[in-house]
Amino acid sequence: MDQIQQDKEKIAAKLAKIKALAEHGVGGEKETALRMYEELKAKYEIKDEEIMLDAVEVHWFGYSTQLEEDLLTQIFYKVTGSPVYKRSKSGIICTQTKQQGAIQKAKVNTNQQRKKNAWRKRLECIQCFWISEDRHRH
Repeated sequence: MDQIQQDKEKIAAKLAKIKALAEHGVGGEKETALRMYEELKAKYEIKDEEIMLDAVEVHWFGYSTQLEEDLLTQIFYKVTGSPVYKRSKSGIICTQTKQQGAIQKAKVNTNQQRKKNAWRKRLECIQCFWISEDRHRH
């Protein structure tokens, strides 16, 4: 396969991810992703048929606190090696190929649960320490 064909396939894969975000995104990110999709498609003269839209999945990972968001961000970087995700107010959206997505989703979920459990245990230890400290004062 020549370099031009390889480059075109990489662009098509990127376009598939952008299109998935345009279809599943929230608010302004939908419009921005759709505009970017159309611009790149025109720039590289790629047709919709050349883009493997069915090969992309969108994964949602929610968080409810700043700590959970920070942990999730660290986990994403650890799993993917780069920040290949889109943040929203209450979660992270990640578009990947189906094969990559399934593997990375499992790794993120496992790491996220492990980190939350470790954090809970640390908080319990701190709480026990405070209780013990209060008892010794009285």
